[in-house]
Amino acid sequence: ATLEADRPKPIQSFVIAQLQLVGTDTEAAALGKKLLDAELTETAAQALLAIGAAEPFRTALPKANPMRS
Repeated sequence: ATLEADRPKPIQSFVIAQLQLVGTDTEAAALGKKLLDAELTETAAQALLAIGAAEPFRTALPKANPMRS
């Protein structure tokens, strides 16, 4: 619910970092959406790969902007 809500980026980043430690496939869809957010891409990718949910990562990868600043 916290990732779906309109929360400040630092809060979302903190939650994603915590999910990297204790997350499951249940959170994978919400994390996958955050891959397309330039400020949360790296944290979301790390969390998805750490919990073994590579499919949302693969799905979002072609949509990601390789020239993000």
